[in-house]
Amino acid sequence: MIDFQTLNQIFLTILSLILASLFASTVSMNQVVGSTDTAKFWRLSLGSRAAAYLLWAALPIAGPLCGAGANMLFIFSAGCLALLFRSWRTEVSREALLIVVLCALLVGGLHLVLQKAEGSYAMRLFATGCAGLLFSAWELIELLRHARKDREPLLRLIIGMVVLQKLLALTTVIATLHYTTGDQRFLTDNGTKSIYVTWCALSIHLIIYLIIGSYLYRKAIVSQRSAVSEKDKLKVLLNEREKLLSSLVAANRIASSGALSASLTHQLSQPMTAALMQLGLMKHLIEKKKEADPTLVDLLKNVLQDISQSKQILENMRAIFRQNPRNIKPCDPEQLVSQTITMIQRRLQESNVRLVYSTGHAVRIKVAEMEIQQVLINLLNNAIDSLELMAGQAKTMWIDISDTADNVIISVSDNGAGVPPELANEIFELAKSGKDGGMGIGLWIAKHIVEERHQGRLWLDTLYAPGARFVMELPKETPDSAFTPEHSDDTRALNSMA
Repeated sequence: MIDFQTLNQIFLTILSLILASLFASTVSMNQVVGSTDTAKFWRLSLGSRAAAYLLWAALPIAGPLCGAGANMLFIFSAGCLALLFRSWRTEVSREALLIVVLCALLVGGLHLVLQKAEGSYAMRLFATGCAGLLFSAWELIELLRHARKDREPLLRLIIGMVVLQKLLALTTVIATLHYTTGDQRFLTDNGTKSIYVTWCALSIHLIIYLIIGSYLYRKAIVSQRSAVSEKDKLKVLLNEREKLLSSLVAANRIASSGALSASLTHQLSQPMTAALMQLGLMKHLIEKKKEADPTLVDLLKNVLQDISQSKQILENMRAIFRQNPRNIKPCDPEQLVSQTITMIQRRLQESNVRLVYSTGHAVRIKVAEMEIQQVLINLLNNAIDSLELMAGQAKTMWIDISDTADNVIISVSDNGAGVPPELANEIFELAKSGKDGGMGIGLWIAKHIVEERHQGRLWLDTLYAPGARFVMELPKETPDSAFTPEHSDDTRALNSMA
């Protein structure tokens, strides 16, 4: 003969252990999703359901009081499951949890009253079953509401299993009322045909918990990935913010530089003009003498040339920072480069730098000469600065001019230390400098002049070694050139700083 009491105890113990292991796994889920209503009700439902099954299994040993506790915990578990489904859609109030607690206490108290009144097992099962069916209906309502927003296949499976569990629970109550005998006291005493329906109903409960666990972990993983993605986006936004703040600070420096440039040009222009006139007069007077000292005449020529070039550079810088009409016209790039070399010739000699420059290119460009000249002065001075740091080796610079079908390419290269790799991608940014004490303005202005004001390109050749090579690409002059000196937004922004 089959010992149904032992089988029921083993079956309930196994269910309890499986649910307890799921409860233990909620600790890791809590670490993933944090302390939320979902995690709280999931743990409460699992823990109370596992305890209820364990108390039912211990009924033959512990006595009738375990039955009241088991039924109370079972109803509380069903209520927490309904609150879990509700927490997926909205915030759960304390009042809703209080209602679940009161219902569980009511079922437990009714169970004790029926036991003392020597009520039959069928009557106690009917009371617990009706409460369980009410909570199952609540679970189904919450799931259906949540399913309007979430089309997850696992959620639909949960809904289907809850419907099946509801039908089996109703069948269990009906079958137990029909087959129960007068001498049956507890769930574990049931040896009738209704026990098979009970086993199916309890197994469906376990399957529902397993599917819910899979659903929650899937949502937790998606949430974690989303959190990581949001964190990355936030990091990018913070970096952009830092760059923006740095750019604003640098822009303030540029504005100050523009104002300083305009002020210096204004203040120095008149003294330089007066000095040029006086030196010119002095040169004229010395040359009129019969025995003029050639060395003194040469020195005066050099001083006149230096002051004149310095004045021209100041005028160029002021013009770049002001909204003056730009004198854009066709010009010979070789002549432009030659004029620029003349302006820095003295520094080349003092720094002992050899300049290699090839000529013979019959091409023309349409540019504002003084602006491109300022770009070349910046590139050449940067190259000389780099070469001045070298010792015990020949210092050489190269200027090359070439052309393509549509553009003229002017490159300035040297055999110095080159640009540090960590600065290669940002050397043209505002306030980024590869030189000690540098302001990070020169290359930024040079790139602005070439690319924004002349629709060309200026870049660093990162494959060039040793040393550095800067390449400037400007459009060729064509018969249908429609290059106009209108100011772009960036040009106006730059000019407004002066």
